[in-house]
Amino acid sequence: MDGVTRPVRLTRSFYIMQTEVTQAEWTEVMKDEVPNTSWFAACGPQCPVVRITLWDTLVFANLRGALDGFEPCYELVGCTFDPVGHFWCEKAAAVGPDCSGYRIPSEAEWELAAGATSDKCMLTGPAYVYDDRTLCCSDLHFSYAWCRYHCEIHYEGCIPQDSGDQKCCGVHPVAQLAPNAFGLFDVIGNAEEFVATEKQDNKLPPPPLEVDPGQLAVIAGTVMDKGGTFKMEPPFLSPSVGLGRPTDSVNILTVAVPVGFRLVRTVPAGE
Repeated sequence: MDGVTRPVRLTRSFYIMQTEVTQAEWTEVMKDEVPNTSWFAACGPQCPVVRITLWDTLVFANLRGALDGFEPCYELVGCTFDPVGHFWCEKAAAVGPDCSGYRIPSEAEWELAAGATSDKCMLTGPAYVYDDRTLCCSDLHFSYAWCRYHCEIHYEGCIPQDSGDQKCCGVHPVAQLAPNAFGLFDVIGNAEEFVATEKQDNKLPPPPLEVDPGQLAVIAGTVMDKGGTFKMEPPFLSPSVGLGRPTDSVNILTVAVPVGFRLVRTVPAGE
């Protein structure tokens, strides 16, 4: 629900990728035997990889960490690779926030990075939607986020829009628009992104303070996608609220969805 906040405390600093994982990075890590099945493959190697499963992102995070000499952050058991081009695993467990390798960000980490610590407008924080559907800082969003009003592209596989100008939309190469105050690109547009979150029991009141929430959440129902997309109207482009859409409407462990991701890594003590 837009505008709902809760107190959260993060006890560890973290690094986060400046951009969403690109098709080129995907191919470099996963190699030829794990094909790029991304929607919008025609966009090119510098475009976000989308249409992946949660299993795929966890496998990628472990493999990318191994290439850089880090420990795996997910214990994956019984993983196989299906003919369509996606992983399936019997189960997974997160090592936790002290893992030295790569992982998907928790919802709280992603919101901090996307909002850049501010509660102001668009480029450094949430874009609030008022009762009359006007948007705070709406004159700025074109500089920071791809959305349906200026997403026109011309490659195979683009999505036609309901407009008289026959505009077609899709993802764009990363880092083409301005970054937020933390130097992160495309957090409020381009591709949605996986984040881990604790599954809340709506029958119970939220805790007065959540400490490092979402660090162990890796199963369906405890992951959301945030950040808005190229096909969203500006009022939905809020970094801290994002889409906020639970992904348990489909089984994201085994069904590829049009969502991308960026990885984080906990800053080791003394670094």
